[in-house]
Amino acid sequence: MRNLAQRKVKFPIIMKDGTAVRRLDELREHFDAESIISSFLYGKLAIWLEDRYYYEAADKIKHLTSEDIKSNPEKLFDALKIESNKWNKDEIAFGISVAEKRIKVRKMTDDSSRIAESDKFAFNDADLAELFGKGVEYIYLCGDMFTLTNKAENVKLVGFGNVTPKLKLNGILYNEFKKRNITLDNVYLAEEKLYRVMSITNDEKVIDNYESVAFDNAELNRLIDENKSGRIYLYGNKFTPKYVKKNITLIGVGESLPQISFGNYDCNAYTKAGFRFENCCVADYATKGVGEVFQMGVYNGEPMEWVVVEKDAGLNRMLVIARKSIGSMQYRPFKNMKDNRWETSAIRKYLNDEFYSEVLIDNSKYILTTQLITFRKNLRTGSTDKIFILGLKELGLDFFIFQKQFSSLFGNEIVCEKMSKDVKKALCKFPTFYSMYIRDALDDVHNVLTLNDLYKIRSCDSLEEKPIFPAMYLKL
Repeated sequence: MRNLAQRKVKFPIIMKDGTAVRRLDELREHFDAESIISSFLYGKLAIWLEDRYYYEAADKIKHLTSEDIKSNPEKLFDALKIESNKWNKDEIAFGISVAEKRIKVRKMTDDSSRIAESDKFAFNDADLAELFGKGVEYIYLCGDMFTLTNKAENVKLVGFGNVTPKLKLNGILYNEFKKRNITLDNVYLAEEKLYRVMSITNDEKVIDNYESVAFDNAELNRLIDENKSGRIYLYGNKFTPKYVKKNITLIGVGESLPQISFGNYDCNAYTKAGFRFENCCVADYATKGVGEVFQMGVYNGEPMEWVVVEKDAGLNRMLVIARKSIGSMQYRPFKNMKDNRWETSAIRKYLNDEFYSEVLIDNSKYILTTQLITFRKNLRTGSTDKIFILGLKELGLDFFIFQKQFSSLFGNEIVCEKMSKDVKKALCKFPTFYSMYIRDALDDVHNVLTLNDLYKIRSCDSLEEKPIFPAMYLKL
């Protein structure tokens, strides 16, 4: 019996239509250039011919290269006696390209679905340009660097392989990607700083101006010197811009507002020099102690100054009050309204609506929404506010003790000897905190309390116009 172990298995060539061809006439009948060229490049075609005793054809193709076939495809197909009307040079060139790609893809993966899509792989810029021209909807990028031109549209670029591909932009901006329907998957833009900017924001305006993003103070001051666009984006905790007379807008980027300090100058000097601040905290307020002043927000064209009244490390917050009055107001809005509640007061509405949105909205991430306690006659009420005026609670006074002391007096005034030491320290530093409204009331009709000089509290009609000193709690 013949030894089957010594028998050579003759493999077929699988054509695009799925036919497994075993004879030369079948190869001609089911001809497709890509399958034949792929077998040739793998070295299988010559073996296939020899196994079937087509020695003459095998000898003709053994010493051919892919470049030979690109320039003279007839050398291959004449050897196989395939008529010239079945192929053309462009088809052959594409077939060689796909076959070469398939060989490369097979070395990278065993995934049959990816191998089947070898014609959608780009290994260099020439491949990428060719696929853009064919309108391919998604392209696998295999390599380190590619150039994206303005011919790209309606395409998804997918990084494939061990190296994450990078894109250089040529004649196209990142903010055009959405309009052109270009998406990236495991692909990065080439410039290192651009990667970093894209990792912190999705704002296309910032990304397209990534060279104007400062991550530290040295970079900020270099950009100030260059002053190319007039707009500098800041990502970081603290910055101290150099003082120059230039029209420059500093814009905070990211979730945390960058804190701006001013060295030997103040915010007012920088504003007059031409600086503007957006989404920034223009004071390192957290470092300030009780009685110290910092700037936050702009009111009537001038930086607004605040005094630290109290710092509470346990609750991670600090109480501050405006150093100067923002003007005088009546406590209750209408003359015929007998209502002295803080919740319905004209002051509360103004501070938390118009004043907050115009002066402090850019610093909103640092301002706490606080549950306040307000006393009205014998009732204790609560409200939730960002901006408010001081009440007895913030002054460190017990309302019911205060009420008892107040009612035992013959006059309408009481000296607050037991006021919080921190509050006294803060308020005594500036003589402006006189005759201002505080939130609480001793009756439930129309009178409210005011804080006068020498820390005296008196009762007055809520229709009187008194200076308003906004207060708020800030995060520590």
